[in-house]
Amino acid sequence: RNIYLVYSELIFPSIQFSQEKKIMKTSIILAFAALCVFSAYADQGAEYDPSFAEYTLRAADLAYCCKKNLVNWNCGSLCDELAERVDYEVFVEIPTKFMDSVAYVIVRDDDAKIIFASFRGTNTMYQLLLEGLTERNENYDLHDIPDACVQSIFFDRYKVVRQHFLENITHYYNQYSDYTFVITGHSLGAALSTHAALDVVLSNIIPREQVVVYNFGSPRVGNYAFAQKYDEVIITNWRVVHYNDIFITWPVPCGKDSHGNCITEQDNPHYGQPGGSFYGWHTKGQAFYTKNEDSFQICDSEENDCADQFHSIFKKSITNHLRYMGVGLGCGSLKIPPLADDQFNFEFGKEPYTSACVKLPHLSLNEFWLDIMNMSANEEYILE
Repeated sequence: RNIYLVYSELIFPSIQFSQEKKIMKTSIILAFAALCVFSAYADQGAEYDPSFAEYTLRAADLAYCCKKNLVNWNCGSLCDELAERVDYEVFVEIPTKFMDSVAYVIVRDDDAKIIFASFRGTNTMYQLLLEGLTERNENYDLHDIPDACVQSIFFDRYKVVRQHFLENITHYYNQYSDYTFVITGHSLGAALSTHAALDVVLSNIIPREQVVVYNFGSPRVGNYAFAQKYDEVIITNWRVVHYNDIFITWPVPCGKDSHGNCITEQDNPHYGQPGGSFYGWHTKGQAFYTKNEDSFQICDSEENDCADQFHSIFKKSITNHLRYMGVGLGCGSLKIPPLADDQFNFEFGKEPYTSACVKLPHLSLNEFWLDIMNMSANEEYILE
């Protein structure tokens, strides 16, 4: 948001704007950015566009909001920023047998001819614990991909919403067949967006030229075979990574060689077989941002110059998982001080429309994580 306000101040330097006009001004800039950059998506393998990533991040954040806030479009500053851009279509939340739930929201931008489908990230402590403790692989059985295995907790949760999602996305494609479908999400939602994009294309619901993926803070979803097929099918895919975001390389590690490099494990006799510990492989298209997010570099699936450089769990950051592009994720309501010395200093915003649905259990780890950091100040623990 701040970036767009800076841009708009340059465009309108002589005008003093109120907060309400700044919000409208932000919407104008977002509209202009979307219209300018999205013509590129007619081409195969569109280059990474940071402006469009910021726009998509806001759509991804909508999935953390309450349904009642979205239906009435009163989710605070986030809804205010997007009010001139998108129309609300549907919010779906389905309970699982694991005593949690999975949710996604669909919104529409008619000016840019985009349908955004955004999956919600981890939203309960129980869900977070399951993600951290369940490193079991299982066969990918939705489509024929030889040797493909995926992380069970992400896959099981996608299956919960799969039928409903495919029915909805088919409905919207039938109505808006000339639109581009952008599938997104943050954290768990990013993993679900990966499954959804591949499924939509392989199920022949939407041509792959019209499917674009921008997601944020995604863990590894499947093994090398799964990632290779995904990279072959999904033409435009960008995984946005904020520096040492803890969930990029954990809880799903990759297999390592003696030099600490990630390996495909194709020579493992148990490769492609379900059960046991799970080793994953990221999809291509990594946009790796620096700690203060003032620059980024484009990286391949697994590169030690990018996210893979942070092997020790104590060199990884929960804060950088919750903040992307200067925005605290959580229906626009989470305030995280940028570049704070204490990276575990969180607080919720005081705006009147803070969503009651925002729980973000990562915040509950604040005190525990800080205690562990203090205990291990002179030691190094290796996660991968």
